[in-house]
Amino acid sequence: MQEILSRTKGILPVPSKICQRKAALVAFITERAPQDLLDLLRTLGRQKRQAQQPSDDLQREPRKRKRGQEDGQATWRVAQRLEEEELCTDSMDSALLAEEFMRLPSDAESKACYRAFYDATSNAALEMTICAVCAREVSVQGDLVTCIPLASLPHASRLIPRIQHPAHDLYDGKLLQPDGVITENGVPNVKVCALPEEYGRWSQCGNSAMSNAWQRISSMIQGDLMPRPPAILASVVSVTFIGLGELPKRWLRTTFRVRRHTVHEALRWLKENNTKYYGGIEINPQRIRDLPEDDVPIEIWETICQCTDTGMVP
Repeated sequence: MQEILSRTKGILPVPSKICQRKAALVAFITERAPQDLLDLLRTLGRQKRQAQQPSDDLQREPRKRKRGQEDGQATWRVAQRLEEEELCTDSMDSALLAEEFMRLPSDAESKACYRAFYDATSNAALEMTICAVCAREVSVQGDLVTCIPLASLPHASRLIPRIQHPAHDLYDGKLLQPDGVITENGVPNVKVCALPEEYGRWSQCGNSAMSNAWQRISSMIQGDLMPRPPAILASVVSVTFIGLGELPKRWLRTTFRVRRHTVHEALRWLKENNTKYYGGIEINPQRIRDLPEDDVPIEIWETICQCTDTGMVP
């Protein structure tokens, strides 16, 4: 079967399900293979059958032999036949591999390889620029940088700082990186490294797009059952560390660890001493037990990300 599959490779695609049974493989090839391939396979089959016929079969002794001798010779013939088939298959496979290895690429293949190498190493492919929104040095081609007028920038209101600072570089009230802004005829154009439909889901230049998140956080703290499950907080807030190397888990643990006993005592104190806001809460023992004894909740671990691009300006 391997020899047949090697001959059909590149000419007739054979499903893996068909390759499990030789009868199904032969029927599939007979039905769908081109005529020249069928002729080649038939010729190779005849040559293989002729080569497998043992010469001693032509000269059989008429005398009677003992049963043990006949069984021994039959076993020897089967072993010899299997050895010949294996040698024939190995030689054919070696010839096919040598032929494929020594085949020179065509002119079209050589030009395609050179074109791909040129496109990957050209000045246009290696060109870098500064994104006016995220202030990072990005690849023009790899990060799909586009230059659009500031007035056409979607969700530009998210770039307006709530509290302005003298060190801010503002363009029409928007906080942008000056290296990513091109002014032509008094009209500012900005270079951005993401598609416009993605703007609503980022945090840009230190201005977190949290207008919708505050409402979600407010809805999270409503209700009387305390404490809140960590999964609710993890669905609203994510943590990203910027830096190279492995995250220091020991330091992360000291920053985000939760102690159930401390949470229980804090809620009990708030209920007794801050009755205006926490007097009506109900401390649920099961939720207290679901919190770690002294560790970072698994829901928080799963939201922690790391960015190795140290050129990002948070």
